[in-house]
Amino acid sequence: MTELTIIILTIVLFVLLVTSSVLGIPILYPLLVGIFLFSVTAVRKGHRPMAVIKMLLSGAQKTIPVVVVFIIIGMLIGLWMSSGTLSWLVYYGLRIIAPNLFLFFCFLLTCFVSIPLGTSFGTVGTIGMVLLIIAKSGNVPIAPVAGAILSGAYFGDRNSPTSSSALLVSMMTGTDLYGNLRRMLKTGMPAFIAASLIYLALSPFYPLSTVDNTFIVSLPDYFRISGWNLVPLIVLIAFIFLRFKIRYAMLFSCISAFFVALLIQRFPLGTIIQSMFTGFRLSGEGTVPQVIRGGGISFMLNAMTIVIASASFSGLLAKSGLIHHYETAIASMTRKIGTYLSSIITALFTASLGCTQTLAIIMNTHLLSKPYEDSGKTREELALDIEDSVVVLAVLIPWNVAGAIPLKMLDAPLQSLLFAYFMWTLPAIRLVWQTLKTRRKNRSF
Repeated sequence: MTELTIIILTIVLFVLLVTSSVLGIPILYPLLVGIFLFSVTAVRKGHRPMAVIKMLLSGAQKTIPVVVVFIIIGMLIGLWMSSGTLSWLVYYGLRIIAPNLFLFFCFLLTCFVSIPLGTSFGTVGTIGMVLLIIAKSGNVPIAPVAGAILSGAYFGDRNSPTSSSALLVSMMTGTDLYGNLRRMLKTGMPAFIAASLIYLALSPFYPLSTVDNTFIVSLPDYFRISGWNLVPLIVLIAFIFLRFKIRYAMLFSCISAFFVALLIQRFPLGTIIQSMFTGFRLSGEGTVPQVIRGGGISFMLNAMTIVIASASFSGLLAKSGLIHHYETAIASMTRKIGTYLSSIITALFTASLGCTQTLAIIMNTHLLSKPYEDSGKTREELALDIEDSVVVLAVLIPWNVAGAIPLKMLDAPLQSLLFAYFMWTLPAIRLVWQTLKTRRKNRSF
């Protein structure tokens, strides 16, 4: 009876999450409903209410280090905007665009911005919005442009040391962030090259008929564009190179950005402090104030609440035994088809059910940890497979917020997901490589 109840609850939660995603209702609400329903089921199964609360708290407690870093990321984005660091990247990035290679440059420029920024939403909301404005003025179809922007944004979301998803995977798997990034670079580069070649081949079919330089010309009216803008970025890279913990690297970058904003950009102290907490804002009309805005701790609040709720939910499911039959089925599947393919299938399931990249990452880690251990795989291999499955595949689920929110920000159609080639090529190349590797191994015996 309990097994049937869990299946029914899973379906109900799926419907609630998908409905909320489609209607634009915050995912947190159906997630809390799901936590309540599964908690009640755990009590009915025989767990005491206090024990269930402890299960929820044990899951939430694991997220404290990630939440701290999320707070710093929010501050970093706001301060990078007020210091002109982001504006410098956008200003010089846009100047190199070739009209006949526009699609290719959309991908490269979003990669260029997303690596230091580390947030797909922040990348889409800044350089992505600018590229879309240029595309509209140059009569380029929106879908391929939005797909290239998504690919570039998630290239950084996956590979950046300031990425919240990379930090979450590191925390959930108990692995070293920098070690994960090195391994991700090795598996990600073939997909990056493949996606680049596809965009390069498609670019002549989607050229810019006219080039609107209004945004580039307007940027110096709001920011002093100079080498000083790069100081926060250089500080971040230097501290990462020196192997400081990522939160300290970002904190020192925040401090340097604060002084660049104060002494070079000469923004009022109140404006800079505001950028740290509620986000950066420019006064006046025009494209620049509409695009170069946001960040701050408030920018990360939604992500923080979802992470805490998702981890609490995971803690309940892990210790209550409610999803034992799912765990058994996935373990059996892993033994039959191998770890990486199992990770892909589990990722599609959790990303479809959870409707958020965050919940999918947490659930995949929980469901695959034991099967990977039984298969002789390390925690580092588990982390890499999660990065190469969940993190990119969640974007391709139409109702998952990982892709739905950026598309909504760009006002782009769902067909844009078909042009998000980095998300398609990464798992495809990994799967082919794993298959060939397994065959060679079997032949050697």
